[in-house]
Amino acid sequence: MVRIIQLSKNVINQIAAGEVIERPYSVVKELVENSVDAGATKVSIEISNECRNIRVADNGSGIHPDDIILAFSKHATSKISSGEDLYNVKTMGFRGEALASIISISRLTCITRTEEFDFGTKVECENSEVKKSQTGCAVGTIMDIKDLFYNLPARLKFLKSQKTEFAYINELIQTLALVHTNVAFELKNNGKTIIKTTGQGDTLQVLKEVFSEDIAKNLREVFKTDKMSGLKISGFVSTPDYTRASKKDYYMYVNSRMVKCPIFQKSIDTAYKSLIGSRYPFIILNLEVPPEDVDVNVHPTKKEVRYRNPNQIFNF
Repeated sequence: MVRIIQLSKNVINQIAAGEVIERPYSVVKELVENSVDAGATKVSIEISNECRNIRVADNGSGIHPDDIILAFSKHATSKISSGEDLYNVKTMGFRGEALASIISISRLTCITRTEEFDFGTKVECENSEVKKSQTGCAVGTIMDIKDLFYNLPARLKFLKSQKTEFAYINELIQTLALVHTNVAFELKNNGKTIIKTTGQGDTLQVLKEVFSEDIAKNLREVFKTDKMSGLKISGFVSTPDYTRASKKDYYMYVNSRMVKCPIFQKSIDTAYKSLIGSRYPFIILNLEVPPEDVDVNVHPTKKEVRYRNPNQIFNF
């Protein structure tokens, strides 16, 4: 007979990490969104070692030295404090799962400092064990991840080529830069700068920096509000004579959050079908919904949301 045993903390975290951290893209997404939530205006992302080494540095508010150990514990967060807060989420992250998951499958060093302290804090994590010390650093946070999935060889086998894995990360930073236009992003791959934005708060400027001036000049601004429902939509759409063969250039957000949005997408397809037939537009649209009218806690990686009144969204 096979007996029941209690799994170790590290194994439990590795299992949980499978839901949150699927690939290098997942690590970058969690860390960069943390930087945005911390009020950063500059975020630097450096990728190397076949996307297994990831360094994210920001000039955000930093982590209080008394909170730093707790930050790497499961379900520890500064963004919500009760179940009711889940229905009023305004930040990108809120579950407090990412850092605990990351340290269970990598070797992580964190250096951080808040404005009220003259010294910074350094934390070194391996196998879910955390060591803390003082250090000198600027205000902000640096997360340095080495050897991602070093203790999960099976997961490494399922990763795609370095080129493909980096392409996922590149697209992620493009997508974040388009909606967080007041943040200067820099993405490097093996020391080479791939994306660099100025953070001037201008979507068209970001489009030129990330894509091309040709795309920017073929877009028209969209802005609509409804005071009764609290809905607001803003962004840019391409003219009918500037089309794409696929929907890969649909950049759609709900409350500045990257999500799959079938209702949103369907309404766009319906509006454009009579104009461009089987072709597709270039779309950058951010739908703002009162936080209490949208549930962002319906998917492990927050890729989907649920609306209180989906028909209202479609008809808007």
